Amino acid sequence: MIREIIKKLSFGNNLTFEESQKIVESIEKDEITEAQLGGILVSLRTKGETPEELAGFISALHSRAKRVPNKSPAIDVCGTGGDHSNTFNISTGVAIVLASMGIPVAKHGNRAASSKSGSIDVVEALNLKFHSEPEKTAEEIDSKGISFIFAPYYHPVVGKAGKVRKELGIGTIFNLSGPMLNPANLKAQILGVYSSSVLKKLAECAKILGRDNILFYHGKDDGIDEISLSGVTEMAWVKGNSIDYFTFHPSDIGLPTYPPEEFKGGDPKENAEILLNIFKGKGTPAQTDIIALNSAFGLYILGNVKNVREGFDKIKEHILEGKVYKFLESLREAT
Repeated sequence: MIREIIKKLSFGNNLTFEESQKIVESIEKDEITEAQLGGILVSLRTKGETPEELAGFISALHSRAKRVPNKSPAIDVCGTGGDHSNTFNISTGVAIVLASMGIPVAKHGNRAASSKSGSIDVVEALNLKFHSEPEKTAEEIDSKGISFIFAPYYHPVVGKAGKVRKELGIGTIFNLSGPMLNPANLKAQILGVYSSSVLKKLAECAKILGRDNILFYHGKDDGIDEISLSGVTEMAWVKGNSIDYFTFHPSDIGLPTYPPEEFKGGDPKENAEILLNIFKGKGTPAQTDIIALNSAFGLYILGNVKNVREGFDKIKEHILEGKVYKFLESLREAT
């Protein structure tokens, strides 16, 4: 079967949902060589992964993940990375803000790949813990309101492909799949991507998989995998059996724009310091506003506010009153 898949890809043909699933199955059962896997990954990247290929691959990986049995359905805030913008860890900040408002959060993430600081790196710099045991992670979501899910602990099949991926040194279908592999019980996701084409592919993929209430976004003008305050953000909201494509500009809700340099970050320690300042109400206007804006869209897709502006005002006040910092301190004390 694997040789047939390689032959099909060598002619530039697309794979079926089932063939894409078979690749994952073969990795799990050690029925594929490193050379074969490398060839498949490069061929898919060169051809361009289709939504159906992505859906089959994600379906197979997700079904083999260690499940997190949280009783309270949670929201996830994550991104594909790969935008090379070197922003501070915005999605991690948003996750903590939403949790501080009583919304269960299952923050799926990893260490840095294309940036200086991945979400797990900054979590460690903030002196927060994460667990390899699904039950402990679920208990934290249900009792503390947030837990951080270190992807390699929960996706053993992905780990088996690690050597090949590292030797290739390029983004592959694994990178595109990552943000959609959260093993927790979710009710919503806000998910940033690094390009317009990936936004459309993942939205179509989510629809094929029957996923509900996922907001994908990409900063069109500055290229970031966040909801931008520097220009237009392209969005795709997957809900029910439909996809709503639209754009957002800060001026739509009366917000100013800021130059991209305002959101630059550094290493995990520097990014943790930026987040701490924001949570203490001492962040720059740009830093505080981008955290509040991205958090506001989380509230909006959950139906907790009537519009994004209402959510933005509510969250900014919450931040400036020091309530997020107080919540963070309670998390640190608990660990």
